Amino acid sequence: GADAEAAALDAGNEPIAIEASGQYGASSPSKATDGQTWTEWRAQCFACEPLEAWIGFSAAEAVDVRCVQLWQWGENEYMTDQ
Repeated sequence: GADAEAAALDAGNEPIAIEASGQYGASSPSKATDGQTWTEWRAQCFACEPLEAWIGFSAAEAVDVRCVQLWQWGENEYMTDQ
């Protein structure tokens, strides 16, 4: 199983958790949703294999997701196009 970390998000009245395959150092998955563009989640691997690193959201009940914005920044070797 994946080493998932969860952090609570606010989706109206429904709790949402952010989960990831892991993290590098202090770059926890909660940094991906803190509203700051200068913080980051980093995967546990460098030059990860396809599907080795992931980040996602889960909720106890169905939630309408209307927008997801992904910012990729930095060196090309940290970015993905897949």
